[in-house]
Amino acid sequence: MSQAAKLNDENLEITTNNDSIIITHEVADLPGGATLDVSGVSEGTKILEGGHIIVKKSNGDYAPMEVENGKYKEQGGETIFGVLKRTITVARPQAAILTAGQVREKALPIAPTAKIKTALPTIKFV
Repeated sequence: MSQAAKLNDENLEITTNNDSIIITHEVADLPGGATLDVSGVSEGTKILEGGHIIVKKSNGDYAPMEVENGKYKEQGGETIFGVLKRTITVARPQAAILTAGQVREKALPIAPTAKIKTALPTIKFV
C-alpha cells in the first residue's frame, strides 16, 4: 500500500540540533526516499527525530520503528531497514533513509539495541 503525505504544514517549531552530527559518513541511502507509514506512531507525537530507526513492513511500506517507554519495540513482520537522516514531521513523513554509512550512536534520540545494530551491518555505530 502506498502512503500519502499532507502538503499543507501546521505551524510547529522543530529543533534539529543533532541532525548535523548524527550521520558522520554517508555511503548509501534509499534512492528518492520514502513517505513513511506513521500509523504506528504514538498519538500526540508531532516529530520524528533524525536518527530514528526505520523498518520495512511486510507489505513493502517503510515506517519508523515503534517506541514504547523510550525504547524501540520490535514487531513481527518487519525488517530493520535503515536510519532516518533528518528530523521530519509526522504530518509530512517524507523521509531520506540512510542504508550504509557511519552514525554517531550517542547523538541518536533512542539507543539502538544489539539486534538493531546486527540487522544493519552496513551501518557502523560509533
